[in-house]
This record gives sequence, structure tokens and C-alpha cells, in this order.
Amino acid sequence: MTTFDRFAHLAALDALEEADARKIAWGLIDESWTRDSLADFLKEHWDGPDAEVCIDELLAENLLVQLPREWPARYRTRMAESVRLFARLRQLFPGKPWPSGSRLVSDFRFLRRPRAFPERNVEPAEALELLQGHELPVAVLSQVGRVLAGRSLSHFQLEATAEIFSALRAKKDRGVVIGAGTGSGKTLAFYLPALSQLAVDDHGPRVIAIYPRNELLKDQLATALQEVRSLRSSGSRLLTIGAYFGPTPFSSDHEPDRRGGWRKEKSAWLCPFLTCPASNSGGNCGGTLAWIRPSGKQSSSLNWGYLKCQTCGGRVTSDELRLTRTAMQEQVPDILFTTTEMLNQQLSDGWSRHVFGVGQGRGPNLVLLDEIHTYSGASGAQVAYLLRRWRHLIGRPVTWVGLSATLANAATFFSDLCGVSPEYIADVRPDPNSMKSKGSEYQLLLRGDPASQAALLSTSIQSLMLLRRILDENGASLGGSYGTRVFAFLENLDLVNRLYRQVLSAEGRDPFGNPDRNGHVLASLRIPDDAARYAGIDDEAEWDREGQFWWLPEKLGFGPRSLQISRTSSQDTGVSQSTDIVIATSSLEVGYDDPRVGAILQHKAPRDIAQFLQRRGRAGRVQDQRPWTVVVLSDYGRDRLAFQSYETIIDPSVPAKNLPLGNQSVRKMQAAMCLIDWIAIRLGVDGPHRWSVRRVLSKPSEKYSLVQACQQLLGEVLDGGAAQKDLFAFVQSSLKLSLEETKSVCWEYPRSLMLEVVPTAYRRLTSNWSTVQSREAVPSTDIIARQPLPEFIPSTLFSDLALPEVEIAPPPNYDPAAETSMPVGMALSELAPGKVTLRWAVQKVRGLWIEAPASGVIDLDAGLAPGGEVITNVHTLDGPLPIVRPVVIRPTEPPPRVQATSNGWLKWRFAIDADDEGTQLPRPRNSPLGQLVPNVTAYLNADRGPLQTWRFALEGTAEVVMPGTRRRQDLTFTRGGKPAGVGFANMVDALLVTVAVPESLAAFKLDTDPGRLRQLRTDRFAHLTRKGLEQSGLGPFTAAWVTDVVLSVAADAVLRGDDINHLLRLGAQQWQSLAATVVDGVLLATNYTEVDETPLRDTVLDALQSSDTIQVLNETIPTLKQEPDQTWLPWIRSRFMHTLAAAWQAAAQQVCPDFNIDTDALVDILDEGGPRARIVMSDTVPGGGGLVEAMTRRLADDPRRFDTLVAAAVEPSDSEEVDPSLRRVLGLLTTSASVRDAAQRFREGRADRLQAWQDLNACLTEEGIPQTHANLTALSTRIFRPGSGSESDELLRLALGRWDDIDVRAGFAIDHRAICAFLAKDDQVLDMLRRVAASTNEADSQTRAQVVLLSLLWTRACARRPETLRATNRFMQNPLATERTLLKDVLPSRPAGIDVDGEKWRDALASALHSHGTARLVSSSSKTEVLARAVQELMVDPLALDWLHVYPQVEGITREDGRYSVSVSLREAPQ
Repeated sequence: MTTFDRFAHLAALDALEEADARKIAWGLIDESWTRDSLADFLKEHWDGPDAEVCIDELLAENLLVQLPREWPARYRTRMAESVRLFARLRQLFPGKPWPSGSRLVSDFRFLRRPRAFPERNVEPAEALELLQGHELPVAVLSQVGRVLAGRSLSHFQLEATAEIFSALRAKKDRGVVIGAGTGSGKTLAFYLPALSQLAVDDHGPRVIAIYPRNELLKDQLATALQEVRSLRSSGSRLLTIGAYFGPTPFSSDHEPDRRGGWRKEKSAWLCPFLTCPASNSGGNCGGTLAWIRPSGKQSSSLNWGYLKCQTCGGRVTSDELRLTRTAMQEQVPDILFTTTEMLNQQLSDGWSRHVFGVGQGRGPNLVLLDEIHTYSGASGAQVAYLLRRWRHLIGRPVTWVGLSATLANAATFFSDLCGVSPEYIADVRPDPNSMKSKGSEYQLLLRGDPASQAALLSTSIQSLMLLRRILDENGASLGGSYGTRVFAFLENLDLVNRLYRQVLSAEGRDPFGNPDRNGHVLASLRIPDDAARYAGIDDEAEWDREGQFWWLPEKLGFGPRSLQISRTSSQDTGVSQSTDIVIATSSLEVGYDDPRVGAILQHKAPRDIAQFLQRRGRAGRVQDQRPWTVVVLSDYGRDRLAFQSYETIIDPSVPAKNLPLGNQSVRKMQAAMCLIDWIAIRLGVDGPHRWSVRRVLSKPSEKYSLVQACQQLLGEVLDGGAAQKDLFAFVQSSLKLSLEETKSVCWEYPRSLMLEVVPTAYRRLTSNWSTVQSREAVPSTDIIARQPLPEFIPSTLFSDLALPEVEIAPPPNYDPAAETSMPVGMALSELAPGKVTLRWAVQKVRGLWIEAPASGVIDLDAGLAPGGEVITNVHTLDGPLPIVRPVVIRPTEPPPRVQATSNGWLKWRFAIDADDEGTQLPRPRNSPLGQLVPNVTAYLNADRGPLQTWRFALEGTAEVVMPGTRRRQDLTFTRGGKPAGVGFANMVDALLVTVAVPESLAAFKLDTDPGRLRQLRTDRFAHLTRKGLEQSGLGPFTAAWVTDVVLSVAADAVLRGDDINHLLRLGAQQWQSLAATVVDGVLLATNYTEVDETPLRDTVLDALQSSDTIQVLNETIPTLKQEPDQTWLPWIRSRFMHTLAAAWQAAAQQVCPDFNIDTDALVDILDEGGPRARIVMSDTVPGGGGLVEAMTRRLADDPRRFDTLVAAAVEPSDSEEVDPSLRRVLGLLTTSASVRDAAQRFREGRADRLQAWQDLNACLTEEGIPQTHANLTALSTRIFRPGSGSESDELLRLALGRWDDIDVRAGFAIDHRAICAFLAKDDQVLDMLRRVAASTNEADSQTRAQVVLLSLLWTRACARRPETLRATNRFMQNPLATERTLLKDVLPSRPAGIDVDGEKWRDALASALHSHGTARLVSSSSKTEVLARAVQELMVDPLALDWLHVYPQVEGITREDGRYSVSVSLREAPQ
């Protein structure tokens, strides 16, 4: 195709895909086109000249494909056929008929949407002309033209270039933050001014580019080298580049460190951080570079040899690259690439600090901070203070340039990061009106099929096999539409190693990536010749209809070839350039620009939306590409919620980010680092005899003169003279702290600089790292680590301080990665008895475990805690039990029959020393919490001392999996033949919250909300049934599914008109018979053929044969009809306490935005019954992480505000409000002509749909529908989805009405999945569904109806309440769900509602404020603009209250059932 033809024909493809996407949204995945229907459609919806020619061109490019077994010929877009194959994935094995393969996908969600990029329409001549107006020197403008090299710019790139040049001329610190989407050209916007400045003056300032991760640096290094070479070819001077980070070799005289990724082939070392930058016809060579070192001793470190490409023979020479550290030390490069970690380590290094601009030599004036959004939380604050320290040390103005693709509040965030005032930050981003649609992107959510009982990794494996094979085959040009690589992202090392090994096996390779003679490429089971060889195919047409014939990959040229697989993680660095699939952790999620990546796969729900958007951005770096994003979700926990609210992944919103610069723990760590910087300056580390302060303070040194100099200087500080004042001033200036803040970090416990850090360093130097043992000082026995002062300085900027650790001692000859240590709590979870972990299986195939013996008794001395120390004794019914803290854990390799899916977990308990004395914090009068929290006690290192805590386990559970069997085993522990426990102790800052728990059921007002009561009945039944079934021997997985099936059986009985009490008289066979009628709907299983195996279905039905199961059901089924009585109280009380703990945690996050409460705190509940219970919120870091200390200050300063935030946490969330809002919209579509007309215009419009959507939302806003992101995305994907109309609205009303009716009749809540299964059998619903989304294939219509209803209906508000309010504690196994209304209903009554629609609302408000001091404003008409006007009026027109004129204070805005209210109070009202 010509360029014009390609553009026109891709526009035609967009129109076809949009039509296909509308059908797919309704679950129609088997639809196809005839040749005539294609031509007719294009003639109507495409502006091109010849539809027939266009069809042929699309077929030739495999963008449109002809179905192989249809006559007359039928067609699908490549996109549609790909979705069909994903939806029909099965787990096939050689030698077994394909119908026996387990189905791996129970449901899917799909979105196709166009991509948009800033239009590059500023020609080079125009760009130079516009830049002339910014007073640039002619020489610089000339270099700008050379850097452009004929490339056009976007307006935002030109604006960013001008802002950077302007900032450089200011001679003061300035910042420019460039925010644009992936692939928009942010990097060029930096290099254009940076390279132009450097090319003009070879003696001028330099450029430093700082990166958060090694892989990002490696990728950008290659880009910079290409730019420098291009500039040189245009006649400019040759600039030099250097990369100073972990893998950088020391010198040409030393062999490089293998730990940095260097490996040796023959006589040459292969470079791990740079690939060949030479240009070829397809782009860049990208070949592996071998380091050819010079022979003999060299007079200059600059002569380090050269890098030679193993593919094209090209060279990277010493005049363009400073490869070694000594070369950079001898001659600093023009552009230095480094990481934040290396910068931190080299600031006090006498040999290297000048390379980073500190001390002697050319200093930098331009700094690039790429992917700035990755700097978040405490580690982000560490980097911010590091940059302040560096800026203070170089002592010259700097222009900071930040790049980000996903940052909402870019300017303020960047100000916090680099320390430049917000008014000196320029925020540059593309104008939305300048965006041009180009290409498309596909987003697919796959829910694993629980009916198959296959592991979710199986779904990800098969998805990866298919995902790579629907892209372009290797050898395709970079201008291809789909790319040739896939990145797969997982959250932890254990999963990465598991998936890596299993994908290798699926591709017929051994665990080391080599072809396996006995292996099978499982994808070849979908190709006729190979499939016939492994297992016969009786009906090829059925094989194709079921999506098991992968004719599309075969057509794309893949055939039976085995894919190349690689892995990238902290254990296995680097990205192989020749692989098809890269399995990775977060190391590749930011800024790694590989134009070949056409798809990413995310295994399980992302933990952070901004992080997920970065991962998604790794695909489709070429603007014409059509990248895929596939998310594989399970049907449990967070994954189930994510799938039910799929719009939050498909169209997420990114919250604004803030750096916790007020985190006292971070400040004190940085103050300790300032001490090292200060010593380096005072003692002149870069003088005639160079040395490193970090090395001297890390371990005993033979250089006595250096030790003595440091010792003397620290002694002067301790004496309190001029040295102490100088250090104090240095810390204040370096960290940009106020006087009071500096006093705090220097003098306040814990970890104060002057009272603890300096004395510790002085003691170690003077005593030669001695400790007292048997009343004698023994040298070199104090803490020795890689970094100095490990109690005060973390090993890396992104890690915590040294925590109580345990050594992992693997068996001999195991993988070296396992020879490590880790925090004791993490180690006990990772190596819980019975769990096989692959965390350290980098080179080895087998994992490690602590054996769970059949006896169920774990001897702690055998492997889990040999030689462990007893930390306390706990009292049990059998007397005191010792708790043993492991010092070393000795795992072994499990026997060959034990599979890697074996699991185990400890049942953690928590205790505190009740005799510890803390400080009572003030409690407010008239608290929004009433008398619920009578006391809050703070335990602080900085005050009366921390709280002694113990976390321990007396029992555990293991599930050992072997071929054909799964053994569940309860575990106990012994030591020396006597019962014991395992755990650890901590002394931590903590808050102890005393709770006056309501003692009667009436206090919880359970009868005031019938809908909530029905949900509570369902929840309580599920809780009791799962607990009983697990106690009877079922695993948690099976127990949960049996419970869901029994709930559906009970609901089915109600629908038939039976009383559920008749279920109590049923025997095993009757239970099985009833369960068989609903189980497929619950499991979302399709109609299986005779040879299909449905393990979970059989497992559930088999469980119902057990008399123990029947007994449990007979005990719990009556609760579904039970009116609340005293037997409910313990369960309600427990949910109430979990809710209050979660609300307290949410309020803590509000008052302490400088911390991440989820990771910086642990929340525990201590409730032994009685009128009082306790919540303990503690720091995760022993000695004080700063969070509890900060909370204590805020609670003491304004306790009423904190209590108000706790109360606000139990108001409805945005996600909970989706249900009432969508129901109101369905009502408005019948009652409001303006809403109905706006909806019709949006649904029928093709041009300017954005404006039509905005008009529709404006109408809904006028009717009081909240315009939250959750509402907008739910509206667009449910009610106003593609292809919707008045009939689909009526279908929704009918389905919701039926759901409500069934709930009321049952007396307990029916969940989302079960109701869809029931409605799929409703003739009226089915008839309407056929009219809305008719399928050409009527087979299995009920299953298809259920799938469509699942995507149409949404989770009820009462079922969504727990998802946004959670107390996090990684040691808490399956905590109870929260229920916000339990807490809300025991709080004091809210102020009376004043209706602002009334004529005398101001008088009513004055009266309410006079009587109560607080009131609420509401609008009975639900008109938000009326409520807004009333609030504005109060701001400018005071109320007359007796003889005073007062301005009420707005305390908060709440929303419930889609309606807003505004709480106001008098400022004068006392707390």
C-alpha cells in the first residue's frame, strides 16, 4: 500500500472494527461479514473511493481475514477473530481429545477505542522561526536545526523547548515538567535544547539524566547515543556520553562484574546495558555488543577499547562513549546517565563525586528526571531530599526537566520533587484540540473459569501463547500494525518464576530455554497436521467453532514454531532482544521504549492504577500500531471486584500524587546521610589522597589516619562547639528545612542525628566496631553492613531500615539467589510449612519448602526455627507456651511428587504488653463519634516509650498437592517435644484506641433498612457455612463454591414457591439433584459435551454427598430466614470493629498524606468481649517510622477534626453510589424529555460524539446525577454502551425489577452472578434480549444470555460497600468484610436537614444553628445548582443570629442515594 492508501484503508478498518466492537459488547463473538455486506457497509460509512479494492488490500495485509470453512465466503476483522479465540481458550494436552480440555475463560470484557497523539505539524523552518523570538543565540539556533534533522514537531514539543531555553537563561533554579501520553515525543522535547546547548560550547555546563530504574536508563542510553551520532553526522562536534550505575565496569584493567549482567563469550564480555545503535533498513540494528578491551597497561583510562556488534560488525568507540568508571573520572562526559541510587552513594566518594558535578570540574546546569510519577510514597520523598542534598553540594543554579505520562497534578508534584517553588515551574502538555486520532488500541479483560479448577496461571499461559501469535511474525517492519513482542507483568518474584517456567514448557522448551526433545509446542495442537498427530479430530467444523483451530496464527505465518521466552526481574536483569515474550516484574513498566512491543498482559488485578497505565504504555510505541492490553483475572477477592467494575480498569482515573515530605522518619534518614556529606566536605575526600566516607563508616578500616580524622570531627560535634553548629546549619540548608524542623531531626527521639546517629558512628570508630561479650570488648562484632549506620540509613533509597531479619539457608548447591536474609515476618509467610515457593528459583527448577508432615506436628528445630530464641510465653488452656523467633530457616527441596501449587499459611495472633504506659490524648466534646471512642493512648519512642508487641502463630494449615490428590493438614508446633509457637517481637510506636462497643443488638438498628438486612443474612450465612465446611475438612476454595451453590439452591426454592426449611429434610442425593440444576449458572459453565471434565462441578456435587456437609447446611440454612437475635451479636460486633478500624485507617490517611497507611502501618483488633475492645495502629518499622508520631500530633491538635473524618469515612463511596445513580438515570429516560432526547442524539450520532456525550451528561447533572468518574464510566459501559437504545433500557428496567422482587420474596440477598443465571431462564427477559442483541447462533442461548446480563447489570450498592473501606494488615488471613452502615447507625444523629428549596430556609438554618451549632443543607428537588447557590449565598450574606451576623463554616459534603447534602456549623461552637 502507498502511504495515502494505507491511511485511507486503516480508516476503513476502524469503521469495520467499531461495528464489530458493538456486537462484541453484547457478547456476539461468532458474527461475520459477507463480501456484499462489507462492501455495502464501507460505501455507507467510509469516505474512500473503492470499497472492493479496500477489502482486497485489507485481506492482503491480514487486517481482514477470510474464514477458512465457510461458503459462500465470510470474513472477520483480525480483531474480532482474536477476541473469539481468547473467549474460547481451553487447556489442551497432547494425547487427549480437544473437547476434554478445561475451559479457561468464563467471561470477558472488551473495549476498542482510537488512539490520539499530538499532531506533529510544525515544520523545522517554522520551529526555528518561532524560537528566534525567544532571543536564542544564532549558534544555538543552528544546532537546533541540526538536532531536528528534518523532523517536524508538535506544538507542545516546541513550547517545552522554548521553556527550557528560557529557564537556562534565568540563571536561577527553574523547572519544566512535560506531560504527554506514551509515544508522544516527550524525550525529544528535552534532547532538542539539551544537545543544542552542549554542541555550542565544549567547556560549558553539562547535562545529567537521572533514572529511577536500571532498565529505563539502559533504554534511554541507546536513544541518546543515536541522537548524538545523528548530530555528529550533521557536522556538529561529537558529544560524549557515560552511564555511571551498577553494571558500569570499573576499568579496562578489571573484568566486569557478572552481577551487573555481564557475561563472557569466548574472550569477549557482552555488554548488558547497550545494544548496537547502528541504523539499518528496519530501524536500529539492536545487536549484542562485545567489549573488546585493549591489551596491556594503558596510559589513559579513556582508552578502554571499543564495543563491537555481534550482528552487523558496527562499533561504539571511546570518543563517543565513556564506558568505564575510571574513564568518566578522568574526563567527565557531556551527558551523564545515572540512577538515584548511584547518585546517593557517590556524593561522598572522593574518586567519583566530581563526575556528578560535586566539587571540582564542570558542573551541570540541566537535569532530566524521567518518569517522575514513579517517585511516590516514602521512597519518592527520599529522592526529593536526595536532589536537595545534591543541589546544595553543587552550589549552582539548575534547570530541572521532568517527564511524565500519567500525572494529574504535574506542576505541584514536580515542585515537591525538585525543591523549586511552584511559581517557577512551567507545566507543558499537549492541547486536547491538537490531538489527532491515529490507530486503535484493544483492551480485553479475561475472567478465569472456576469451573475448570485450573490455576489462573493456566489462563495466562494460554493467553500469552495466543497473544503473541495474533501479532505480526518476526521480520515484519516497524511500520506494521501489531508489533512482534509481548510483555507479561506479575506482582512478585514467585509468580514470575512460576509463569516463566510454565510458558517455557508450553513452548516445548526445558527450564533453561533450550528446545526439549520430549516437549510439545502446545500451540501446535491448534494446527490440523500436528493436532491430528497428537489426538484425532472427529469434527473439524466443531473444532473451529469452539475456537480450537488457530487458523489465524497459521495464516499470519507462525506455524508450529516455538516462541522464545525470557525473564526480567531484580534477580535476572536485562532484556533479551531476540525473545517473543518477556515475563517481568515492575522493572519494565516505566519508560522502556521498545517499538516491537505490540501487547502487554497483566496477571491479576493491578494494585496501582498509575502503575498499570505505565505497563499498558509499553505497547504501541509506534503511533500507527494497534496495541493489545489483556488482563487476566480470577473469580475471587480483588479480582472479582475488578471484573464486576471493569470500567475502572478499562477507563481508569489517576488520582493526584503527593510526596510525603513531612515524613519525619524519611527526614531523619536523610539527616544521617547529610552527616556523611558533611564529613566528606570537612575532611576533603577529593583532595590529593582520595577516599570514601561511606566505606570508612561501614566497617573497620586499616587506614588509621582516616578513621582518626573522622573520629576527631565527630568528637567535636559531640562536644557541642562550632562543629555541631556547622553540622546543624548544613542539614538545614541541604534539606531545605525550617529551624524547628531541623531541631526536630537533630534532637528528637527516635533516631535523632545528634543524640543517636553521631554517637553511634563515634562509638564504632573509637572501639573498632566492638561489642561487650562476657564483660570484654570484642572488636569487629558490631553491626557491619554494606552501607554505613544501617540502623539509621536504609541499604537503598527504595528500602526500609534494617528490620529484624532471618537468614535463609538453602540446601547445598541450590540457587545462589536463596542465600539471603529477609524480615522475619515476610520469611515466615514465604516459607510457611507446606508452601512451595519459587521466589529464589532463578537457575533451579524446583522450589523450596518447609515440609508439612502427615502427623501435622512441626518440629521447629527441624527447619523452621533451628536454634531460635524464645521471645515470650503465652498462656493457653494447656498452660504457658514458648514463642520461638527464628534466626535461620533451613528450607529443603520438596519431593518430586509434591507440586509447586502446594500452599501453606500461619494463623497469626497479636498481643501487646498491657502494662506499658502511654500518653492519653485529648478527646473532643460533642464528638461526631459520640462516646464511641472514650480513650486514645499514644506509645512513642519520643515520649514515654514504645509499645511491646508480639505477633505469633500456634497453628497453621497446609494444602499439599500431589498428582491426583490434595491433602489438607492442620498444623501445630513443638520444640524439644513440647508444644510451642513461632513468631517475633517488636517495640513500635503505636496508638491504642479504646472502643465502647454497643452491647445490645438493638443499638445496631438492623431492622431500619430491609435491603441491608437481606444482605446481612446472606453474608452471615456465607460466613457460618464456609467456616463450618472448612472445619469439616473442605478447603477454602471448595467451601466458598459449595456455599455459593447452596445459596442459589435456596433462592431457586423460593422462586418455586417452597419454604427453604424443607431443605433441612433433604438427603445427599436430593441435595445433589437440586444443586445440579443451579451449579452451572453459579460456575458460569457452558453446556459440556459428554467427554468434558468439569472438576469443580464434580467437586461441589461430591461435597454435598458428605454427611458432615449436610450437617453444616442444616445448622446454617435457617439463618437465611432468621430475624436478628442475640446469636447474631458476636458476628455483628466483629464486623462493626473491622469497620471502625477501617474508618480509623481512612481518617489517618487523610490527616497524614505524607504516608501510605497501607504500607506504613498495621491495624490490629483486640476484642475479648465485654463493654470495651481495642484497635492498635502501629508503625511497621521498629523504633518508629514516623506515621504514629505524626498522627499523635494531629490528634492532639484537633481531635474533633479527626473524629469528623472517621465519621465521613462511613458515608457512601463513589462506587456504592453507582447503583442508585444508574437506576435514577433509567427512570429519567422515561420521565425527562430532555434526558431522553440527549440520550437519543448520543446513541444515534456518529460525528462529534464527544459533544453529544457532554450534552447528555449536562442534562443528567441538572437532574442531580453526580458526575463522578465511577458514574460516567458505568453509564458509558452499561446503559449507554455501543448498540444500546430504548429496548435495552426496558430490558434493564425489567431485569432490575425482577431482581428486586426475587430479593424481597427470598428474604436474603441474591448476588450478581446468581440473579443473572435465574434471569437467563426467564422467558420475558430472553425474548427482550433477543430483540436487543440477536445472535446468528442460537446454540446455548441461556448461557449466552447470562453472559450478556452479567455485563449489563451491575453490583448492588449494599454488596459494594465493603470494597472501598478496608483495614489492611498483611498478617490478617481473610478479614471480615466491613459494613459502613453498622458504624454509621450507632453514631449520633446527623443535624436536621434544611431544604434550600423552601422560601424560608435561611430562617430554618439560623434556628438549627442556634439550637445545635450544626445543620445540614439539602435540596428536595435534587438540583445541585440550587444547593450550590445556597452555599455561595452563605459565603457572602451572613445569617442573623440573635445580635450577631455569622458566616457558617462548611464542614463537609456528603452524597447518599445520588443526592448531596452540605454540613455547616458555627465557627464559635466549642469542641
